[in-house]
Amino acid sequence: MKLKKYFAVLLMSICLFSASQSVSAIPGFDDPSNAINFIGGYQSSSLYLSTASDVDWFKYKNNTGNAQFTFADLTTSSYNYNYRFRLDAYIQYSNGLESNLFRAQDYGVVNLLNYIYLPPGATIFYRVSTENFNVDDIEFYSLTVDQTPA
Repeated sequence: MKLKKYFAVLLMSICLFSASQSVSAIPGFDDPSNAINFIGGYQSSSLYLSTASDVDWFKYKNNTGNAQFTFADLTTSSYNYNYRFRLDAYIQYSNGLESNLFRAQDYGVVNLLNYIYLPPGATIFYRVSTENFNVDDIEFYSLTVDQTPA
């Protein structure tokens, strides 16, 4: 019985003092190489930015074989104008060329990218960032994307 008790204490001690990864240290979606992949059709993702320098990347690849128009809107969870999100995007074409980064139309709590032409095989990358970060007020955003045949 004593051996069982010592074994339990030893096991608990190991668990308490073993190293664990902090939640804030989990790799994010902070560059295009590890962007969240939208698979097509109407999709939405809701997240938040944890620091002023934090960015989230999303991507959609047009693998339909036909040209498409893509749409994206970025909305916030409230009308807090002290916390402004920003939506930017660029296109990577099937031949390896890339467009410049372009910015969505900003309507305050909504950022819109409408009728962006996406040829077959091209990938559009969306970047969500913030202009005014308030550490005391975590603000969620929602990025919604959709496509239609061109």
